[in-house]
Amino acid sequence: MNPEEIGKMVETVAWIVIVVGVVVCAVIAGFLESRRQPKAPTTMPYGWGYFFGLTGAIWMLFVPLFAVCAIIYFYYQQWYGFGGCAAVTAWCLIQGICGWFIIKRKRWAWAVGTVASLNLVLWIINCIYTRKRWKELS
Repeated sequence: MNPEEIGKMVETVAWIVIVVGVVVCAVIAGFLESRRQPKAPTTMPYGWGYFFGLTGAIWMLFVPLFAVCAIIYFYYQQWYGFGGCAAVTAWCLIQGICGWFIIKRKRWAWAVGTVASLNLVLWIINCIYTRKRWKELS
């Protein structure tokens, strides 16, 4: 396999994981919220928090994939591909760690995960969402 074929394969696997992952994260977020609500009835709903955290945590699945891709590009001395894969590996790692701690309701993870999402729409949604729940987050 040459690096171009590997790149196409990585892209295909990534899209499959993203599409399936969003659906699975939505179902799991609903389940986690239904379990949390009876235990803490005085707190605000956290369904979006669970969904955002789970979708962030799912990026951890991509860390080994892009790390191997970076190693292959490094081996073939294709520096542009190596730099891209190394950067995406680091970004996936940050998103995954933040996602886990967002599920655990940590303030710092909300701030870092939102900014690291690189998505202006998510910045606006999460600013509104977390502003209402800031006191409940640890």
